[in-house]
Amino acid sequence: MNAILTTTFRSLMEYLAKRATPQHVLAYDSSPEQQMQLGDMLDRNADATLSAVERLELAQIVFCNDALTQPKERAQASLYRRY
Repeated sequence: MNAILTTTFRSLMEYLAKRATPQHVLAYDSSPEQQMQLGDMLDRNADATLSAVERLELAQIVFCNDALTQPKERAQASLYRRY
C-alpha cells in the first residue's frame, strides 16, 4: 500500500472505530489536504498526465471511497428508520 492510501485508509478506519454512530459515519470525509491531492490527481488523470504509479494510487483511493459507500448507506437507512 502506498503512503497516501495507507494514511487515508487508517484515518478512515480510526474514525469509524471511534465514532461509529450513524451520524458520524455520514459525516466522515477526507481531510482538506487529501481532497486537494485527489482533485489534482483527477485533473491530471483527465489530462492523461498521471504516471503509472499515480494511476494505481488514484485507483486505490477510489476503491477506499467506494468502500465507504455501503457503510454510509447503512447509516442513512438507520437514521431514516429512527425518524
